[in-house]
Amino acid sequence: MCYARTFDDLAAMARTAYDNLRPGGEYVGVEMNPRFDWQGPPATEYGLTHRPGARFPGGRELMVTLHVDPPITFRACHWEAEPIVDAFHAAGFTSAGFVPAVGPGGEFWADFRQNPTVTAIRAVKGQR
Repeated sequence: MCYARTFDDLAAMARTAYDNLRPGGEYVGVEMNPRFDWQGPPATEYGLTHRPGARFPGGRELMVTLHVDPPITFRACHWEAEPIVDAFHAAGFTSAGFVPAVGPGGEFWADFRQNPTVTAIRAVKGQR
């Protein structure tokens, strides 16, 4: 979903998932956390840097850097929860929502547990 530049793109992605599921099937995916607190702990120590950019209706642009050798930087969009859920409903899913992230134990992961960068989304296709 983070590559969708418009709501129509979001809805098309959700529709592709919908079209590829049997009735009663469910889509489960890892998504950027729409409730990520930009003032909270960053994800840099976990190998990822987000640089927020311009806002757009329902979200904001990002530059994301993966700290690997050599580093990889790409553009993405950070969507708020409502447009993502609305896109799944528009595609025909009967339910859609986010599953809270649960980080690993230990002190190293404390910032992630406090402010997770990713979460899961679960959407269910109706039985019809």
